[in-house]
Amino acid sequence: MVYLNYIWLILSLGIILGFIVINSERLKLNLVLNLYVFGKLRNLQEFSLTSHFLQVPKRWFWHFYCSGLLIHSALLTVMVYSVFVADKFPEEVSLFLGYIRIPASESELLPPAQILAVLLMGEVQMIRRLTECIFVNSYSASTMSVVIYLTGVFFYCFQGISIVCLMQEKTLTLSAIWSDLQWYNYLLITMFLYFSYKQHILNNILSSLRCNEQGAVVTDKHLIPEGDLFQHSSCPHFFMEILIYSVYCAMFWWRHTMCNSVGLFVLVNQLLAGHLAHRWYQENFPNYPRERTPVIPLVHYSRLAGVPPPKKKKC
Repeated sequence: MVYLNYIWLILSLGIILGFIVINSERLKLNLVLNLYVFGKLRNLQEFSLTSHFLQVPKRWFWHFYCSGLLIHSALLTVMVYSVFVADKFPEEVSLFLGYIRIPASESELLPPAQILAVLLMGEVQMIRRLTECIFVNSYSASTMSVVIYLTGVFFYCFQGISIVCLMQEKTLTLSAIWSDLQWYNYLLITMFLYFSYKQHILNNILSSLRCNEQGAVVTDKHLIPEGDLFQHSSCPHFFMEILIYSVYCAMFWWRHTMCNSVGLFVLVNQLLAGHLAHRWYQENFPNYPRERTPVIPLVHYSRLAGVPPPKKKKC
């Protein structure tokens, strides 16, 4: 297994352990709470965090996508040149890949067609999220810790590197890439486009809660989102994020161990963050719809949510 893979697994484990600590009366520490809990969740009654120690504005989320996009775009450009333009794979690129994939074996390497397709989808996703952060999202004065900030920067800067590290070093013609992609790859690319579009719609719904009819931001209060998948889930945009990274993993039929670890990180992060956000909605809105689930629409997990699922009415 590639050494870089252990970093992703450690990050996923860290999120799980942090979640356990902040939900345990015996283990709960203010320092851990301050570093782990961010945004509106810091106002949960059980936390009530007021310290600004090692905190930065949550509106700095755009730094994640900007820094990630710079590295991802450069990486995509180099890989496209190496595979399609160069007569043979450049020695410098081979040295780079050989270094970051230590100690992967030759049998673990995957064809470049699927890897380039995932890189391109990642590029589209980062451009869209950066655009939303700058032109769509409206942020309150909430904060996040430096630890979360650095984790976000690492995630977007290293996800592309993690994908290309297991790429076979061979050149292709543009016509050959179409035959190298399987039928299910085209289906998954279509699914990615739909999930990305749906996430954009959901983010627009969230943003519109703070705007008037002319689109101007008039408040920084948190309100209950309505419509679309928000009728069934508190955080369906988190669910779309999980589905998008599931598509990345499925593009390799789950044979790309690094991509699987990135997907695991996203799964853990989005499910636990969605659970905390769901608790915040329930605490701050007494009439919050009981039929809504934390993240995955129509899938209740009552023990995590803290309340039993709604009972069906008898006819």
